[in-house]
Amino acid sequence: MSQVRVRNSNDARKPSNLRVLRAARGWTQADLARISGVPKMFLSLAETGRVDLTPSDRKKAAAALGVPEAVAFGSPDQLLAGLSEATAN
Repeated sequence: MSQVRVRNSNDARKPSNLRVLRAARGWTQADLARISGVPKMFLSLAETGRVDLTPSDRKKAAAALGVPEAVAFGSPDQLLAGLSEATAN
């Protein structure tokens, strides 16, 4: 079973870019879970910033979304750069 790190409520990190990337593809959390192999519960918690996925699950989710891990789990600027690059190709 995957392990996650629960974030401290004082943790200043923002939620990942997963939700935006997933929604841009028209996928539900169940779709991403099925395609990536990451449990839906963990994806839901990661999207809301309540947990950090394991490095393995981060790689699986990013690969399923077709973006580098830095785009899927980075800052909003990295998301914009990744989306710009994807639309240019």
